[in-house]
Amino acid sequence: MQKIKYLPALTNNDEMNKLEISIIIRTYNEEKYLGECLKSVFSQKINKKFEVIIVDSQSSDSTLSIAKKFQVRVLSINKKDFTYGRALNVGCKKARGNFLVFLSAHAIPVNENWLFELIRSFDANTAGVLGKQIPMKDANPLARRFLLDSNRKPNISSISNTNSAIRKDFWKLLNFNENMVFAEDYFWSRQIKKMGYKIKYNPLGVVYHSHNDSLKKFFHRNHAALMENDSSHKLAIYFKDTLHNLIDDIRYVSKRRESTYWIFYAFVLFIVKILVLISVCCRS
Repeated sequence: MQKIKYLPALTNNDEMNKLEISIIIRTYNEEKYLGECLKSVFSQKINKKFEVIIVDSQSSDSTLSIAKKFQVRVLSINKKDFTYGRALNVGCKKARGNFLVFLSAHAIPVNENWLFELIRSFDANTAGVLGKQIPMKDANPLARRFLLDSNRKPNISSISNTNSAIRKDFWKLLNFNENMVFAEDYFWSRQIKKMGYKIKYNPLGVVYHSHNDSLKKFFHRNHAALMENDSSHKLAIYFKDTLHNLIDDIRYVSKRRESTYWIFYAFVLFIVKILVLISVCCRS
């Protein structure tokens, strides 16, 4: 795999204004937030043209009718063929922009400068820019605590396809892995950094995003992440993080005087994560 020998630094305003941006949004039954997401996207103040591409996996709700109220291109893939990496690659392949911006359909840019902040962070050696996530207004206390703590010590080693941008040159160099259930963005970032390029973090490119997952979805999300983690110490690290999360959840709920229900629920999530650990151990 060859390195890109040269990418011009983005310092000339005239050159910047000629570039196009492609915003790629994956959807499957995203009627709850998609309208608000797109409304915020199309209110962005940036002196560059951009397009919005929806990659839909056979939504059965009103997702597509909402999308068609906006000036977007809709691409469709079969639900049974979906992986995050495959959906992203479909959008990237059709994208006309020199920058590819990835946004979850249930992530909402906080203000009209979100897109500008992501794009202005690039230089000649930057492959991707990670934006910030803050809790949705309806985030439960445990989801809110997790995101707020994550923002205090953000992981800037990887993009997150919830809210990030990359140069299309780098996607051409390295497509997203289509076989991974989870963490295709982490894998892509790790590989691109091995080639000598950088991932930056801009906390001003901020979106509302959080998950009030069902226990079933919480299990599958954690299980997929742990299975695809190739660290030799992943089980020990996972258990340590799980224990710390329980302690931090209890402290947060107690300090904020939230309902005692959330302390009970913190223990439930702890048990679910231990079940994830046991399941992965049994497969090892």
